[in-house]
Amino acid sequence: MSRKERERLEDILTAIAAIRRYVAGADVLETATLDACYFNFVVIGEAARHLTADLRERAAEIPWARIIGYRNYLAHDYFRVDRATAQQIIRDDLGPLETAVRRLLDE
Repeated sequence: MSRKERERLEDILTAIAAIRRYVAGADVLETATLDACYFNFVVIGEAARHLTADLRERAAEIPWARIIGYRNYLAHDYFRVDRATAQQIIRDDLGPLETAVRRLLDE
C-alpha cells in the first residue's frame, strides 16, 4: 500500500474518531453536532474516493460507492440532508468501516 493510501485510511479513522467524540453521550443530536458530523462524512468520502480499486476490493464488505456517493450528496445536495440518515450511519455503519480500515492498515 502506498503512503498516500495509508494516509487516506488514517484520515478515515481520524474522522470516525471525531464523529464519535461529537456524539458521545448525546441522546439527541443538535444541529451543530450534526454539522460537524457532516463535515467528517465528507472527509471519509473524499478519502475513500482516492483509494485504489484494488484496495477497496480488499474490503469488499464496505459499500465504498455508497460512502463516496454520500459525500457527493452532502457536498452538492446539502439542502436535502436528512438527520435520520446521518444518525443511522453513525449508529450502524461507522463500526464496520473502522474495523475494515484497521484491517487494511494492518495488512
